[in-house]
Amino acid sequence: MRTKRRVAFVLASAAAVGVGLVAFSASAGAVPPTCTPVASTGNDSCVKLQVAPSNPHGTLTNSSLFIRTRTTFDAPGNCGAGGCTNNVQLLFDSQFTLTPGTIPTCSPATLANKNIATAWTACGPGGTHNAYLSPPGAVSGQASTVPPANLTACTLVFNGPKSGTNPTITLYARAPESPTACAGNPAMNTGGSTTIVLSGTITNAGVAGFGKKLTVPNIDSAPLALDDFYATIKRGNYFRAKCPAGTSPWTLRGIFHYSGTGQANDTVNSTQACS
Repeated sequence: MRTKRRVAFVLASAAAVGVGLVAFSASAGAVPPTCTPVASTGNDSCVKLQVAPSNPHGTLTNSSLFIRTRTTFDAPGNCGAGGCTNNVQLLFDSQFTLTPGTIPTCSPATLANKNIATAWTACGPGGTHNAYLSPPGAVSGQASTVPPANLTACTLVFNGPKSGTNPTITLYARAPESPTACAGNPAMNTGGSTTIVLSGTITNAGVAGFGKKLTVPNIDSAPLALDDFYATIKRGNYFRAKCPAGTSPWTLRGIFHYSGTGQANDTVNSTQACS
């Protein structure tokens, strides 16, 4: 029997990153929307999209975005045999916009080795340099490490510094934590012993039906291998959405590139009705 590894990208991006959601609470203590890996030959992955409100009609509307990424590995943690994710690309529906504007930025180096409380002070609502992209007062979401440890991590998502002319997102996770700790006050959370920081670059998708692409590389270089990551993004007009013409749903596409050899890439979609 294969052991399952839950991954993300959050952002998650993050679904209710945690990102947003029909009746889903932004609290990291809430049960996140399910992400069921799509059966394939070898590793299986999934992405989950939820946008709220789901009825912006044809008008770009400030919205909440929830993204979840998750993988079941054949050989979890054995990076040489494809048991880790090397990079994930998330393609966002063409009816979405991502606009950093004048939001301050937070670099991965700023967060290195910091616990949640000190990261919150350095780059979040708890300090003077607020680059946080999720609702204030709660972490962005949660993540988990590959089996057999299956450690829980709390996630934070920040606006990152530009890479050339392209915006970036700084993704943070701290483990081991507990769901209870993740649901508590980030400013008081000094738990965990390992910090994971990743940087994702936003570019044009270059694929019909999609507007922007978020690429998160070097995931397999992190001090802990993650198999599940979710987060909610909601800050002003950073993320806006409108409905496609007709009855077409919104679509989020995930492309998973695994480490080492022996595992083919996976491409999976998540859709949501829009009215």
